[in-house]
Order: sequence, then C-alpha cells, then structure tokens
Amino acid sequence: MLVGVKVGIGQVEVFDLQEALEMKEEILREMEKKREGGYGLILMMLTDIIKEGTELLAVGEKLDVVERAFGKKVKDGSVYLEGVMSRKKQVVPPVEKAFG
Repeated sequence: MLVGVKVGIGQVEVFDLQEALEMKEEILREMEKKREGGYGLILMMLTDIIKEGTELLAVGEKLDVVERAFGKKVKDGSVYLEGVMSRKKQVVPPVEKAFG
C-alpha cells in the first residue's frame, strides 16, 4: 500500500520480449480483473534478460504515477524501460517517490 493506494507489482523474466508481447492484451485483461480487488495500480514487468530492458505493463487509475516515476508516457497500457531489470531496486523506489 502506497499513500493509501493498493499497488501490485509483478515480474516475469523472458528470453524474447517480442514473443511475450504477443500476449500483451491477454495479460492486460487479467491485470484489469485483478483491479477488482481494490488495486489503484497494477504493474507487470516483462523483463528481457538478453536485451536488458523491461516492458512495463500498467493498469489502474494512477497511471500518472508511472509517468512521473519514469519520465515516459504510458501508451496502450505499457512503457519500455531500457536497462531496468530489478523490481525492488529500479521500479519500486521511483514509484514510491512518484506517489510522494
């Protein structure tokens, strides 16, 4: 819970991000279903361990927090974060700070 908002952050490590992105719409639908549990923001990191980057999928009413945290616009439910590999070290801290 961040500043009174229930937040969920998950991560899947993949060898081929493009292959994982073929399931993007299905993943986003499942994330939306999870929001029924009272989540204000749900993030799923699809982390490409070969190219060392993450496609961050995001759903919820607090997408502006993601945009402030990473300085990038969420488009079609996701944003690419080059060099981001760690949920605990590279995603949680900027999201916490953006909730401010």
